Amino acid sequence: GASQEALFSEIGKDVVLDAFTSRRSATLVALGASGSGKTFVVTGGAKQFSDRGLIPRSMSLIFEEIARRRHTGEDARCTVRIRFYEVYRGQ
Repeated sequence: GASQEALFSEIGKDVVLDAFTSRRSATLVALGASGSGKTFVVTGGAKQFSDRGLIPRSMSLIFEEIARRRHTGEDARCTVRIRFYEVYRGQ
């Protein structure tokens, strides 16, 4: 399968940056059969830094962008909120 980095680059990075830049919300949804790896893709693994999923990579990207804006003197004021919902067996 694809690496976590490749997945984020392909499906998450532009969505997160666009939402941050335009000061809008973004939603990423993982759908699939039980055991297909949805939770791993979204949250990542705990053993290796390279296994970080969509949520930790999104948060890193947002705070890197805030730091970049502060460094260049751009307006970096914002509120960051994240919600994670996991539906398990339809509940």
